[in-house]
Amino acid sequence: MVLLIFLSAFLIRLALSPYGNHPIDLADWIGWSNRLVEVPFAKFYDAWSDYLPGYLYVLWFLGHLKNFLYSSGFQIPLEVIYKFPAIIADIILILVSYKISKKFFDQKRTLLVTAILAFNPAIFANSALWGQVDVINTLFYILTFFVIFQKRVILAGIFLAISLLIKPQGVVILPLVFLLAIKEKWPVAEFFKGTGVFLLVYLGGFIPFSNKLNIFQFIFERYSVSINQYQYTSLNAFNFWAIGQRWWIPDSEIFWGLSFHIWGITVFSVISLLVLWTFWGNYNKDEKKKVFLINFSLAILFLASFTFLTRVHERLLLTPLIFLILAAIFKKELWFFVLILSMTYVLNLYFSFVWITQNFRNIFVTNVINIISALNVFVFIALLIILLKERPNV
Repeated sequence: MVLLIFLSAFLIRLALSPYGNHPIDLADWIGWSNRLVEVPFAKFYDAWSDYLPGYLYVLWFLGHLKNFLYSSGFQIPLEVIYKFPAIIADIILILVSYKISKKFFDQKRTLLVTAILAFNPAIFANSALWGQVDVINTLFYILTFFVIFQKRVILAGIFLAISLLIKPQGVVILPLVFLLAIKEKWPVAEFFKGTGVFLLVYLGGFIPFSNKLNIFQFIFERYSVSINQYQYTSLNAFNFWAIGQRWWIPDSEIFWGLSFHIWGITVFSVISLLVLWTFWGNYNKDEKKKVFLINFSLAILFLASFTFLTRVHERLLLTPLIFLILAAIFKKELWFFVLILSMTYVLNLYFSFVWITQNFRNIFVTNVINIISALNVFVFIALLIILLKERPNV
């Protein structure tokens, strides 16, 4: 039965991969991939790209793979080639969730969780249809904590570095990794070993692209390009800023003495401190409780970033949804919120896809957008309340 679920999940994604392509994103993958094959890494950023180096290594490999296949007579559709890494990440994600559930629960619940990740349209719409790679960095977040619990410090440093090399959103997990190291009482030598490996992989990922620039200046520059590309309140994300059509407004606008951008960061920072404080107080030696608390805290942190930070794309709801599914393995009442976020995410992706591909056509009237966005805010508030009600470790 398990093998059937995995095989079906893979074949469904493969069959869907020629369809539903986001034209801009796919064109970027192909264009950057071709450029990476044609020029040295150090000259890649002479042309525009808002991506960090992490996924560029994958595109470099795909460019060479495409050229090899095509020169050998294998005319595989480009959509299949460039969506394949995200599809594989989907399958690995399903496998990891299967292993987590199997460790603590019976086969029936484990199969149910596995099937939800395997066949939930909200999961494969991002990878197999849209063609984005948000599942890849999310997988590396999960793998970071997965190996931390196995006390494999070197692997944790590698996975954490890779996640930050792919997308800047990975900074959200850094405080939780630090608190976890304290709670798990890592020996100082182990902590520095993990930190050293992290820095080695992280800096090493940037160096080939730096063109002999000061490496720290180069890293700052690449993060600035990535974060500051679209300086608006919401980039079609159905979040707090979308309520009342306050999206696509420059986030430099001032409200009560602060810009919208600063307001978003402030609200997110306060929520993060509250979540981290609750995590610290509730963390105990029970392994099941640990795994639940990690996943639930990350679901809320990433959902808070999606809900309140500015410059957020609609796709970024995928990460908190995945962590919420992993948390729901341990707390059944969370499945209701998984269902809501799955529906709002699919609707958000569909809205954005039509908007981009059909000359900015709105398929939802303002009130519908307000309701869907308010649902996402409601889910965040409800989840935060549930977390705060968790019994502290005394």
